[in-house]
Amino acid sequence: MIIFSSFVILLLLSPVLIENEEKMTSKKYTPQEIARLILLCWHGEADKQQMTELEEWLEESADNRSFYESLGARSYQGTEWQEYMKYDSRKDWKRVKVAMKRRKRVPFRYLLPYAALVLIAIGLAWMIKYKNTGKSEQAVSMVETIRPGSSKAQLVLPDGRRVDLEVDRGCQQLKGENFVNDGKQLVYHEQENGKRIQWHTLSVPRGGEYKLVLADGTRVWLNAASELMYPDHFSADQRKVVLKGEAYFEVTKDVKRPFSVVLGDMETPALSVRRL
Repeated sequence: MIIFSSFVILLLLSPVLIENEEKMTSKKYTPQEIARLILLCWHGEADKQQMTELEEWLEESADNRSFYESLGARSYQGTEWQEYMKYDSRKDWKRVKVAMKRRKRVPFRYLLPYAALVLIAIGLAWMIKYKNTGKSEQAVSMVETIRPGSSKAQLVLPDGRRVDLEVDRGCQQLKGENFVNDGKQLVYHEQENGKRIQWHTLSVPRGGEYKLVLADGTRVWLNAASELMYPDHFSADQRKVVLKGEAYFEVTKDVKRPFSVVLGDMETPALSVRRL
């Protein structure tokens, strides 16, 4: 059933990519190939090679990156699309298999034309709805209600770029960065000694929360309406972060590098597990 849902998403993405093909440039990839790479990233199923291919396409031109970032504002990223993604296809597929066992087997090749018609109909219906809703619905779809406790956060990089971690899940092992995001947690990895330290900021809006794993393995649960500034990797003699709001820390033990949290004008040590 993953094949079914993936094919539907390809039906939705491919026309949009083809429609914008004149604005984008690509020396190696067709719109359908780019749609597949984006799909794998959204599902968090892209391997290292596929993530590299997507990054190559993004680096080919500013228009490519701008178009990719605009996908987060498309109407199919709104509430209805999220409801579709919550659909438990595996559970319903089990029901279908039970029902099929009770009936006489039909050769699969006879079912293919009907399956193709169903998929095409779904894709066309969605595209027609998308075109008829107009810009006003697109603007409304960008205003999302944040449910309490949902994984929602924004990452601010040293160069000022802002990354919506929910929209860009699975695709944040960006060129030159040492972190991976899956839409629920942001995980950093240790850098080589001597590399320049850069500060990142993780910001969680009201009604949200997000899990962060720092480069030393320390785990942080950042609460709603809170912000944490931290280095992409720690120095050899200390580990320091700056907190605005509330967070829960599970600190990795390291006697040579004490861990401390700056809260306004106060700096407090966090030795093990602590809520601040």
